[in-house]
Amino acid sequence: MVRVRLSIERGVVQRIAAGEADLANPRLAGILEAMDAAHADGDLYLCSELDREFHATLTEVAGMGLLRPMLWRCALHIHRYTLGGLEVPRPFYQEAGVGDEHRALLAQLSAGDARAAEAAMADHLAQVLRRWAPSLLAAAGGEAAFAPEP
Repeated sequence: MVRVRLSIERGVVQRIAAGEADLANPRLAGILEAMDAAHADGDLYLCSELDREFHATLTEVAGMGLLRPMLWRCALHIHRYTLGGLEVPRPFYQEAGVGDEHRALLAQLSAGDARAAEAAMADHLAQVLRRWAPSLLAAAGGEAAFAPEP
């Protein structure tokens, strides 16, 4: 699931970096605001739902909405593993703001550099596994699996 998700997300960011998406989309802004509120409330599960919605919305703004269900399913299974595992850090509210992490990702994606955008997305996904499920990162091929494709 991690590899499939990474493949989908790489395609999405390539379209975004090519200028084929409007990242000023009001849905994305609303999701980021909801992430901030959920994080402030310490609602880990709502943050997980909003993360899936954020990434699924990116597929739509990139004109790749047909991939939304597949990406959603991959992210859902990854979140079920990470949130249900013993590796989940506690307390969640001490973690960096999930909305801020996604704003930083959007800034990277909107810079217009396809290679940097792909690296930013891969690092974003790897960071989640580093933080929440190091064993899943290892099972997915480790850091090398997230290196930019040649």
